[in-house]
Amino acid sequence: MGSTLETIRDALLPAERILLLSHVRPDGDAIGSQIALALSLAALDKSVSAWNEDGCPSNLRFLEGSELVVRPPEDPESFDVVVCLDTASKERLGRCPDAVTAAKQWINIDHHASNPGYGDLNFIEAAAAATGEIVYDLLTGQGLPFPVASGAALYVAVSTDTGSFRYPNTTAKL
Repeated sequence: MGSTLETIRDALLPAERILLLSHVRPDGDAIGSQIALALSLAALDKSVSAWNEDGCPSNLRFLEGSELVVRPPEDPESFDVVVCLDTASKERLGRCPDAVTAAKQWINIDHHASNPGYGDLNFIEAAAAATGEIVYDLLTGQGLPFPVASGAALYVAVSTDTGSFRYPNTTAKL
């Protein structure tokens, strides 16, 4: 069963330690979504970590906040909430889940129709052109902070998955 963005916001707000994950060999949607949400949650004084098995690709390091996306640590850590972004299956998270000793809740936010809903809370919107579009809706529709750098990261996320707004998945909303 799917969750609402309101339910996801309500899970994030009381959490103190939040981990954001994205798929191996990340693209602009994965990294842009991680950065945008990380900066928003940091503005709420949350302790936020952003991991990717491959780290942040060099072509995306120009984004403010890109230094937040790092490889998972050798010593596992625990979190209140883990958010998986733009990752159609848990296997595509690589070894990142192995570096989590405990999490009270796993949240899955994605736009891939093939996503089986592997989180405790799942928001899968196949009609969205990119996960960045969903993160934008989460931030703006649920009253979460929207730092300027989050906007730039979401532009990269959406631009990547729409072929610079040329693919058929581009809508007037974008």
